[in-house]
Amino acid sequence: ERAVVGAGCVVIETPRRTMLKLMSSNDEVRRGIDWIFVVRELQRHFAPRATTRSLREIATQVLVRRCRAGETVYSEGATGESLFLVRSGSVTLRRHRQSQDLLVAQIAAGQRFGEMALMGDALRRETATATVACDLIEVRRAEFLQLTRHADASLEPLQQAVSGRVVENARMEVRPEAGAAMNFLMAEGLGEATNALIIHEALC
Repeated sequence: ERAVVGAGCVVIETPRRTMLKLMSSNDEVRRGIDWIFVVRELQRHFAPRATTRSLREIATQVLVRRCRAGETVYSEGATGESLFLVRSGSVTLRRHRQSQDLLVAQIAAGQRFGEMALMGDALRRETATATVACDLIEVRRAEFLQLTRHADASLEPLQQAVSGRVVENARMEVRPEAGAAMNFLMAEGLGEATNALIIHEALC
């Protein structure tokens, strides 16, 4: 991504640590930053050429959920009425098959999940659990329909992404060894790590 300044533009650079302190001490600043982040995510996922002004109302309607590590976002078999964007942290999707919980997907920050609930299949096919503490943006049916009415909104990329997710989840479901490996890595803390050291025991 490239940022290009316009004529007469003044840019103020603030260190991330300073902004985090300001957000934790000033609710108005935190709400403002949360709001603009929601607008940017709605643009990125649904209507890339929509203006901030046109998304203002929708951005105030969506829900921002903060989940603890291990908290269930929704359960398999439940009826869904929303999709989720992962702002920070990660979410694990699991399916219960033959007395086993099979890991079918790991959803990282910047990705979305639960789209099928708004695209023809309201029944949740997986249980979504916060792998680590995470922030989620919940887009419900009413907001989703408003987003699809924007002139540049296209459901085709979303439908393609959903189809790809369905295929990948099915592939993981029939390969339990892959899910077992992912479960092991998550149990070892890989989901919240920024670096990982892997030792090849046959060489070391």
